[in-house]
Amino acid sequence: MGRQLQTMRNRGKRRSPQPSVHTLTARVAELGFKDNKRRLALIDELLKKCTYYNNNTTNCTQLLDEHKDINGLVDQIVAIERGITISLPKRCDDNWLAFKQWLNDNEIDVSKVDIKWWDDRQGFGLTALSDIKETEVFLEICRRVMITGETALKSDLNLASFISEDPVLQHMPNIVVALHVIDEYCKTDSFWRPYLQCLPSAYETALYLSDEDVNQLKGTQVLEEVVKMKRSIARQYAYFANQLHTNDRAMKLEFKNFFTYELYRDYVRNCEGVVFVVHVFEWDVSDDCRRRFQINTPIITTNTAIIATPPAIPANIYRVRLAALLANNALWANRSEAAVPSAQALAFAAQRLLWLLLKVWCHFHIKLIIDLVFISANFIVVLMTNSWAVSTVMTRQNAIPSCDGQSMTTALIPLWDMSNHKHGKLSTDYDLNTDSGVCRAMNDFNTGEQIFIYYGSRSNGEFFVHNGFVYDDNCNDFVPLRLGISRNDPLFQHKYDLCKKLDLNISGVFRLHHKCQPIDQNLLAFLRVFHFNKDEIEFWLQNENISDIYSAECKSLTHLNEKIQQFLSNRSALLLIGYPKPESQLNL
Repeated sequence: MGRQLQTMRNRGKRRSPQPSVHTLTARVAELGFKDNKRRLALIDELLKKCTYYNNNTTNCTQLLDEHKDINGLVDQIVAIERGITISLPKRCDDNWLAFKQWLNDNEIDVSKVDIKWWDDRQGFGLTALSDIKETEVFLEICRRVMITGETALKSDLNLASFISEDPVLQHMPNIVVALHVIDEYCKTDSFWRPYLQCLPSAYETALYLSDEDVNQLKGTQVLEEVVKMKRSIARQYAYFANQLHTNDRAMKLEFKNFFTYELYRDYVRNCEGVVFVVHVFEWDVSDDCRRRFQINTPIITTNTAIIATPPAIPANIYRVRLAALLANNALWANRSEAAVPSAQALAFAAQRLLWLLLKVWCHFHIKLIIDLVFISANFIVVLMTNSWAVSTVMTRQNAIPSCDGQSMTTALIPLWDMSNHKHGKLSTDYDLNTDSGVCRAMNDFNTGEQIFIYYGSRSNGEFFVHNGFVYDDNCNDFVPLRLGISRNDPLFQHKYDLCKKLDLNISGVFRLHHKCQPIDQNLLAFLRVFHFNKDEIEFWLQNENISDIYSAECKSLTHLNEKIQQFLSNRSALLLIGYPKPESQLNL
């Protein structure tokens, strides 16, 4: 979004027009048989290397060696491709004016906001043209101007044909949008050209890190993620570069002759990410279910990477509890809609499509929340997220309802994605009645102030990797701790039995949260079990209140607090030892 730190700042400078498609095609012809043959050989080698390294290693030395190997091949490919690289967007005055005119021509109301350069840290962002009150709508973007997975199937028949048969594209909707963006950017008459010309040309994100930069991540929790992400992008580039020269349908695409690593990297970068959308349901006396935006609290999840406060309900527990509620509630027992959802339906709901379900479900969701004492009985909150991202949630992708409302589609939303991040509450929504994305003010903004939105609960590691910045004093920050109970522990079997009864892993990655948040309940329970003696284990195995081990309020376990604090202090010190020393400390 607008907050990304760009390595190429363009503030009002006039630039010469970019080369035309025909000019670039001529450049490809001039590339030479030997150079192109060398390029294709390197692409094949890159694909093989990426496949070879796809072993999810966590060894620091191996990760650094892998990055150096893959990055070396990429550098060689980029050097050959310099002559056919298409010019990336130039954020000059003329392009900004054309973009605003395009928004106006498509009836997008921008009377409350404008685009402004703020500083080198924040880049471009939105500014308030008048006072805006909390919850007031300041931006509404209709589907007509969005770039989506659905428009990819309509705007270019050759691309649609390729998408329909390619197994990778069928399972990676964000890549569909990325290729769609490249395809449209290479067309001088594209409907979206005014928007595409105002996208950033580069970012200070992990995809731009050099070998030296990556070496500075040694010891950090983000090293593995950075290397895996760069490997993934390199593998995707190599795969599609091969397809564009061997697949009959792909060879018909207009951009096939100038599909380069840098072009793919930059536009995948633009197309991977998320603007969180929140849907809230309110059950009122009139038996009417209305959508509103409110707070960031998923109530159901099948994604263990999603962390909420309070925690989301795991899908398996959700299903069991919901079945019990249905069985014990005569009022709804005979309703055909009131059936326990299947695993497929749960997965559907966990993808944040709960708002499509019937009103009867809203009643049970609320009752479930009341019983579990999670949040107010008046609200159900569902946080939309990106279902594809395994290791990355990047900067510009939005999950919105498809045209028929039966599924989700990936979308880029012009102007919306210029909003910078600030800690607060989620205040973005999708209005099915107007078929538009809606931004509401998360707090009051005075005339001339920058308008921020809340990107969602992310650590600084996630912001650094996927957005290119870190947020000062981030309350959502955490450090992942890999912990486990050794099989050499004399009490291993006893602790294993207790962990099993608690539904707690005996080894795994736990989160040490920012100081403003209490200790994570899973981490607390694990460390208590870790420090239990035999008598304590036997006591809790027989205790019907065994779930108290998760509670920070359990007074009978406060005697372990000092041991737990010391353990965490020692563990943190060990992690810091692995970090490279700042230059100012090298000679100390």
